[in-house]
Amino acid sequence: MATEIKPAIQTLDDLFGLPAAPSGDMQIHQIPLDQIDPFPEHPFQVRDDEAMQTMVESITALGVLTPAVAREKEDGRYELVSGHRRKHACELAGLDALPVIVREMTHDEAVVFMVESNFQREAILPSESIRGRLDFYKKTEPDVTAFHIWAEKQSDGTFDIYIARG
Repeated sequence: MATEIKPAIQTLDDLFGLPAAPSGDMQIHQIPLDQIDPFPEHPFQVRDDEAMQTMVESITALGVLTPAVAREKEDGRYELVSGHRRKHACELAGLDALPVIVREMTHDEAVVFMVESNFQREAILPSESIRGRLDFYKKTEPDVTAFHIWAEKQSDGTFDIYIARG
């Protein structure tokens, strides 16, 4: 008697190794811009400079390619954790909504996420980096009362930032 063998690959997604459709905290929502509040302790600057104008042009042409991340507030509004520049560019481009991944996270988790996601930006001012890391350390190590901070400029024009407990 022959035994039926079912193939392990049953869909094209299985064949090509594509992930399943996003679910839970990875779903992308179109949130109206007027329902999104900035993160209250956001230490990074959103500047109206040439890079912002380039982002506005890109968003106008292609839309927002990378969704922002926010957490829902008790009043039903949203607190932006990552994507302050994208939100501002959408406002300048005349859009009404921003693609956002809404995640459940505590305030401290949001601070860590915000700081780390901003360190992945291409251009971050040394002062922004220092302030972001210092704010993070103040939250995670409240018993430490002094920090030594210094920056070393590298040959490529970037800075290595160092923070040590005092």
